[in-house]
Amino acid sequence: MGRLLAHVLTAAAATAAAAPDGIACGYEDPRSVSIGILNWVYPDALHVMSAVWQAEHAGVLPPRGASAASGPLAFYRAASSMEKLGARLEYRIATEAGPDIAVVLLPAAMWTRHVRRPDGIDVKTHVPGPEKDDVVVVTSEKVVRALLAGDITLEDAQAHGLMHFYGKDEALAAARATFRTTFPAAVLSPQDAVPADHAGAIGQEYP
Repeated sequence: MGRLLAHVLTAAAATAAAAPDGIACGYEDPRSVSIGILNWVYPDALHVMSAVWQAEHAGVLPPRGASAASGPLAFYRAASSMEKLGARLEYRIATEAGPDIAVVLLPAAMWTRHVRRPDGIDVKTHVPGPEKDDVVVVTSEKVVRALLAGDITLEDAQAHGLMHFYGKDEALAAARATFRTTFPAAVLSPQDAVPADHAGAIGQEYP
């Protein structure tokens, strides 16, 4: 069973990597998105969507507003959130070794890769999918925005099922450490806050 899953993950990553750069996501064309295979490759990935709804009702996340779920404005908002996440990750751990991280936002299935470089992190927004050795993070844009704003912690996100990590053991541990360093549970003091220029600018899943 483990070998079969490994073959599925490898094939899915290769297929995604070979897709054209112009591949649509749900922000551009909701009809183009088929997220069923995502749950097959990354077990329980789609639970993130129900977890977001539950967190909204529980007051962990803001209630659902009337903002558009698709279209140019929604896409650019999501891309901006991914750029800000990359800037925050870079500020905290740019000099540390670790895996590249691919984040997929549900339900739009928009992929962004955060690729480590010697001088920081290169944010590749709206890519076809993850590369073979990426750690995959399944979440929603609303969760990312809440993390960036300091409204929830990483522990909150994981405790409520709002963010799932997938990857090989060593890489998975490094990616989790990256997020824990970037979004600590304690409230940062003013001198530890991210500077404004930074703030703007497969395997097994573990709970």
